[in-house]
Amino acid sequence: MQLLDTRWNNTFDPALADYMRHYTGPLRNEYLFEGEEKEAWDQILNALTVSKESGPVDIITSYAELKDVYAYSAPAEQFASFDECWEQIRQLVFPSRAQSASAGDWDKYNVYVAEEVSDTSPNAYVTTLRDGLERVLGARNVKTGVDAFWNHNFSTGDVLHIEWIESLFRWKVPSEETLAQFEARMHEIAATSPIIYTAHNFDLMPTYGDSRVRMLQSLADNASLVCHLSEANIEPYNRHHAGITGLKDVPTAVVPHGDYQPYFRLESEPFEDAALQSEKIKILVFGHIRTEQELNFCLDVGKALGEDRFQLIFAGAIHPDILHWKELHRFRDEWDGGARRIHLKVPNEQVVSLVSQCDGMLVPRFDRLNSGVQFLAYSMLKPVFVPAQNSMEEVQNVAVGAGIFALGDVRGAAEMIRQNFDSDISTQIAQSFRIHSFNYKRQDPYVVGLAHRAAYQKAVESQKLRKAELVTQ
Repeated sequence: MQLLDTRWNNTFDPALADYMRHYTGPLRNEYLFEGEEKEAWDQILNALTVSKESGPVDIITSYAELKDVYAYSAPAEQFASFDECWEQIRQLVFPSRAQSASAGDWDKYNVYVAEEVSDTSPNAYVTTLRDGLERVLGARNVKTGVDAFWNHNFSTGDVLHIEWIESLFRWKVPSEETLAQFEARMHEIAATSPIIYTAHNFDLMPTYGDSRVRMLQSLADNASLVCHLSEANIEPYNRHHAGITGLKDVPTAVVPHGDYQPYFRLESEPFEDAALQSEKIKILVFGHIRTEQELNFCLDVGKALGEDRFQLIFAGAIHPDILHWKELHRFRDEWDGGARRIHLKVPNEQVVSLVSQCDGMLVPRFDRLNSGVQFLAYSMLKPVFVPAQNSMEEVQNVAVGAGIFALGDVRGAAEMIRQNFDSDISTQIAQSFRIHSFNYKRQDPYVVGLAHRAAYQKAVESQKLRKAELVTQ
C-alpha cells in the first residue's frame, strides 16, 4: 500500500491532464452539471440550505468539532480538553469593545482574594478564578493570600473576597481570642471596603462547633454580597441558615464555577492501578466521601450495575469517622476484583491521568450545594451522573440535559449509567458537543472573571448604600 499522488485528489488545478475531480473549492466553477447530475447536485444544495436554516453553526460549535478531530491525534492524557486554542478565538466571541464597555473604573480597584493561590493550588477552582480576574481586571489589581485579611490596611478602592471562611484560620479550629479578632476585623474592613463571600457549602467545618454561628452572623452583619454558583442554591442556602439574622437580606450574585484546565499545566504523572487495566466500563467516584450514606450509595450502585461489564473505582479522601485508617490501607493494598477502593487523596499531578483512564464519573453528594467533581468531568469531557439537587441538577440540565438521578435512587442511577453506555455513537457525540459548548460559554476563566467583576460592582454599590444608611441613622 502507498499513498496516491495528490493529483488524484485535485481540487485546485484544472490544468492537470490526469486527475479525479472533486467538485469543491475553485474547481467547482469549472464544471457544469447536467441531467441526473444536476438533479442530484440541486438536492444536495437544498439539503444544506435546510440544515443551515434549522441549525446555524456558531463559532463555538465549529471550534468544538475542530478540537474533536485533532483530539484523535494526541494522547488523551496529555490533551487539554478545550482550552489550548481558546485564547486565539476569544476575540471572535468576546469582541474587545464588548470587554471594555462595562469596565468602568476597575483599573483603580484592588481585589484581595483571601486564598493562597498558585498553579499548584490543591483546588484548581481558585487558580481558574485568579486567572479570570487577572484577565478582566489586570494582574496588578488582583492580590491573593490569607495574610491580607489580617494585616492589610483596607481603604476605599479595595475589595475583599472570601472564598472559604475556614481558610482565614488555615483550616484549623480558632481559639476564642482568634474568633473575637475575626469578628472585629470583619467590622473594621466593612467600614471602608465591600466584603464578598462565596457560598460553596451549606455549613462550615463541623469541627468549628458553635463558632460557626458566630462566624456566619459576622458575615451577615458585614458582607456586601454573597456569591452563589447557581441560582438554585440561593433559596436552600437561606432556608438552611434561617437562624442567622439578616443573612437572607444580603444581596446575592450568581457566578460560574469555572473549569479545571489548570490541571493540564502541571507536569502530568501517571496514575497506575490494576483496576484501570480492566476492559470493563470504568465508573470513577472521585473526591472526598464525607458521609456513610454517600459511601453506601456508591457501593450499592456498583452492585446494581454488576461486575461483568462495569468497574467501580473510588479515588479520594474519606472522612475518618467512616473508615478506620487500618481499613483504609487494607482496601488500598488488597483488591478482590470488586469495587476498587483507594480512599486517599489523589496528587494534582495525577488527576488528568486518572480521569482520562475512566469512562464516566458518579457524584454521590447529598445535602450539598455544589460539586467540583461535576465540573472536573466537564473539563475532561467525561459523562457525569449527579443527584437532582440544588446547583448539580440545574447545571447538569444546562450542560448536558441528561445524567440526573433522584436523590438516593440506586436503581435509577444504575439504569441511567447503563443507558448512557448503551446509547449509539451519535447520541454520545452530541452530548460531548453540548459539554464543549457549555465549557466555552460558561466555564472559561475569562467568563468567570467577567461574572465576578459584575458581582464586585454590585457589592461596591451595596457597600456604598450600607455606609449611607449608617450615616443617616
